[in-house]
Amino acid sequence: ADGRFVVFVSAATELVAGDTNGEADVYVRDRVMGGTARVTVNAAREGANKGSSEPAISGDGTTIAFTSFATNLVAGDDNVDRRFSPPEADVFVAGNPLAE
Repeated sequence: ADGRFVVFVSAATELVAGDTNGEADVYVRDRVMGGTARVTVNAAREGANKGSSEPAISGDGTTIAFTSFATNLVAGDDNVDRRFSPPEADVFVAGNPLAE
């Protein structure tokens, strides 16, 4: 890992255009090219409907893992295990949208 990409969590709405979900999101910053992208979006590019945290990035910078309470990141995920209240977070793995 050369430190080119940094992953972090923020609830700020001015980091990327269109971030209006009001939730903590996972972002990736490219320290070489200067871009920032929100990782916690679904296939339709909609932001997570609940908070996300605990990001980690692979050594080659291409893969990002994080936890989230969101129910709209993948189809069929209701994030509800009826044995627990409140619902438990899931672990997600996503490609780095800024990786070449």
